[in-house]
Order: sequence, then C-alpha cells, then structure tokens
Amino acid sequence: MISSSAYAGKLEGEPFAAVSVNYDSNPFRFSDDADGLQITNGQQGIRSDVSTRRSIGAALQYGFSLQQVAGGVEVQQTSFSNNDQLDHNGYNAALGLNWRVGKHLSGQVRAQQRKEQESFADRNSIELGLIRTATRTADANYELTSNVDIRGGVNTEARRYDRAASQLFDIDETRINVGVAYSPSPITEFGLGVSETRGDYVRRNDLNSPGFARKFTERSYTASVTRVPSGLSQLSLELSLTSRNQKPQGVGDFSGGTGALEWNRRWNGKSETRVRLFQQLSSVDQVNANFSRESGIAADYRWRHSPKLNTVLSAEWTRETYDGEVKDDPADPDRSDTQKTLSLELNWKPTFWITASPALNYVDRKSTDRDSEYDYLSASFEIEARYD
Repeated sequence: MISSSAYAGKLEGEPFAAVSVNYDSNPFRFSDDADGLQITNGQQGIRSDVSTRRSIGAALQYGFSLQQVAGGVEVQQTSFSNNDQLDHNGYNAALGLNWRVGKHLSGQVRAQQRKEQESFADRNSIELGLIRTATRTADANYELTSNVDIRGGVNTEARRYDRAASQLFDIDETRINVGVAYSPSPITEFGLGVSETRGDYVRRNDLNSPGFARKFTERSYTASVTRVPSGLSQLSLELSLTSRNQKPQGVGDFSGGTGALEWNRRWNGKSETRVRLFQQLSSVDQVNANFSRESGIAADYRWRHSPKLNTVLSAEWTRETYDGEVKDDPADPDRSDTQKTLSLELNWKPTFWITASPALNYVDRKSTDRDSEYDYLSASFEIEARYD
C-alpha cells in the first residue's frame, strides 16, 4: 500500500496488475444442436477457445474527518486464440464517498463506468458486441432513535450497446426507494419500504419495435425481517408486492409477489454456508419479450483452509419465464428456461503481494425454445500482483 498524509487526511493507494487465461468450451453459446463452427457475415466462429486477459489498475482511498473517499480504475485487454474477431479492450472505473453529518445522518454517493463484452446468450451471432454501463447511486440513513432508522436512495443506470442489432435494448433506468427499519433488539430488525423504478428504452418507436414496451413503471411494497439468533447464523426474509405497468398499454403488465429468503451460517472459524431462495422481475436483453420472472435457489460453501488458501463452491438452479413475448403464433406458450450452474474457485496467496485463482464453471440451460439451449464448461487461472 502506498500512503501519504494530506493535511488532516490520509491517502492510500494499491496498484495492481493481473493476467488471466480462460478456456471456454462454447464461447458463442451455440445451441446443443448447432455445429461446432458457424459463419456469420463472413466471420468464422469456432465452438471452443482460449482467451487471455491482461489488466492493470489501482485502488485509492482517502479519509478525512468522518468522511471517506474511495475509488479505483482498471483497464483490460482481452485476446482470443481462435476467434480473434473478439479481441477487445475494456475498463471499469468507480468513485464513491461515504459521508456522515453529526451523530445521526450518514450515507454514500457512488458513480461507476464500465465497458465490457456483451453476452452471446440468445444472440445467434458471433460478432463482437460491447456494452457501456454508467451507474450512479446516492443513499442516506437517518437514525431517528436508538432503534429506528429512516432510509432512502436513488439509483440510475444507463446501458448502451455498440452492436447495431442490440441497440433496441439500450435502456435508462431510475429507481427511488424509501423505508424504515425497526430493531427491537440487537438480534432482530424489521423493515418496511416502497420503491419505484422507471425505465425508458431510448431507441424504440412504433416502427422498429411493434408489440414491445418502450417505457415501464415498476412499484414494489416490501416487508422484511432479519434475525441473528447467534453470532454464527443469520436469517433474512423479504417479501414484496410488485406491479409493472408498460407503455404502450396492453403489452404485458404484471402484478404479483416477489421476494427472497436467505440463510447464512458460520460453522467454525474456517467455513461458512449461504442458501438463498428468490423470485424477481428483470428487464431482458436479446429476447423478444418485455421482461422476465425468475425464481430459483442458490447456495455456496466457503472454506478457509489457512490464511493463504480458501475455497468457494457454488451451485444455482433458476427458472426464467419471459412475459409479453412477441411470437409468430400468439397461441404458443411463453418461453421458459431452466438453468443449472456449478462453480469451484480457489484463492491462494503464496506471498503477501501475489494471489493465484484457479476456477471451474459449468452451465447447462434447457429451454422450451430448442435453439436457446446450450451448455459450456470454462476453466480459468488468474495471477494478480497487488502492492498493498
């Protein structure tokens, strides 16, 4: 870590560099029935590939009085052995402020910019696509009494695609939320909240997107409870009544329940388990539908073998149904996908500055649309050097 004093504050920096090699058995997410090689616009796509990503960046932190500024920047260069039309550069930059005024009012402000590769799922294309995402967040918390907090926040996100075929999914979203939390004891917290999300597909109109929503308003009324019966476990339940109204009218509104149940358990000083059940609504990309309803279960097990070595084993099963889908035959049922994901990751620090991270990941997706089914296995190895 590089540090220096600046008046009453302290500036700290962590420069880093990393190299990651990744094997992917199906980088284009070809369907199970597809050939191992496809041609699109004169370009050749090969089913398996090895990519190398090189990145360099720094994390910075500056604290003064009760405030703290934190930020970071990372630039990346990715190259492919077989499909060199996918070579690209990316970046991730963020800057945030954790602030406090007096004893009772605190919050954070954060901004982030990313440029990354677009997913090949549901695209039926081997062209390189990049996404630029800008996120802005502001949250505040007021301690009304020793056991009552009032909370609120605003979040905006803008996504822009550089590939022409994806630009109808360019979207601006703004979410506003307010709520109150009550803690009758140190181990229990109850919460009530309301949120509203407004979305605008900025490139859609009557001519290029008939049958699709161009704007939407989504409201959720949420009740939650979190309980920590001991220092080793935590149980959280969140239930919401959610409605989504879309414009133009009649393109697939929704009203129903969403929520999540999460359980965390530390078994000892070295291992921890997390299990989560959920149902949620999401805007969709690359699918001829207005939004999706996703439900599933996710679990992971973390084991810290030693201060230098830890392992994370994860599994997830999801079912996703697409609502308001535009189909050739309106009588056809809406598309539904089920996906299984298994992953294993190790983190090893042979020295104070060096971290080695091998990982395995397997995904298997089944769908009522046969052309949207695929599976893939990826294996990666990353070496990072961080001066801290």
